Amino acid sequence: MTDQDGALRKPPLPRISLQSRGWRIVIGLAGLLLLVGWLVWYAMTPEKLPTDSRTISASGVVDTPLYVGMFAAGDDFDRTLRISGVKVHTTTSAKLSVTPLLCRRGTVGVTTRPEQFCSDLVDPEGQRLVAGDSIVLKIESGEAAVAVVDQIEIAYREDIRWDTQPAGADKAIITITGRPDAEPGDGSTGVPSETPGTTPSGTPTSTPSGTPTGTPSGTPTGIASGSPSGAPTGSATP
Repeated sequence: MTDQDGALRKPPLPRISLQSRGWRIVIGLAGLLLLVGWLVWYAMTPEKLPTDSRTISASGVVDTPLYVGMFAAGDDFDRTLRISGVKVHTTTSAKLSVTPLLCRRGTVGVTTRPEQFCSDLVDPEGQRLVAGDSIVLKIESGEAAVAVVDQIEIAYREDIRWDTQPAGADKAIITITGRPDAEPGDGSTGVPSETPGTTPSGTPTSTPSGTPTGTPSGTPTGIASGSPSGAPTGSATP
């Protein structure tokens, strides 16, 4: 290309038009990726469930179900969770069954008669958990045992979000003793005393007595799988 004087000159650089179809596609894909990334982050990062550092001590007798409250949704709990499962990890010295249950409109500390504190007691899988509800462990053993139950984990879905998170008390130490022989006419049943589970904050309380001595032995058992797709709850075995 030459000018009027016959000198060579560089051709003008082509201008990149943002109106071109190719650039519109690139910008649209970048925006879509950003939106998808944000949605994935939002779906997988719901607010953490309340936890605390309490250790609950509970004692019972063989062949009598013992109910221990591990997590309570207080009156200020303004969320609605759809539970997929409750994961429980237990270390025990003997055969022990641990079953998570949903206590509706009530909280439990340690008791053998949960119907006094819960309007209903159901399998938590697929159920809604709202303010005033709680998660209770039903513990049964046909022989004397000492067990340590780690902090439970709740698998849940909340609107489009889901996660499996620790919740409630840090752990529970359970002592199951042989049923004492009742003296004739003394009215003894061998059933442990009741501990109501309500406090001003609406969280389950621990019993002041019944703390076992020594360290329980055994292998970790009783994991009830909990996943967003819905995992079954389980029982603890030695």
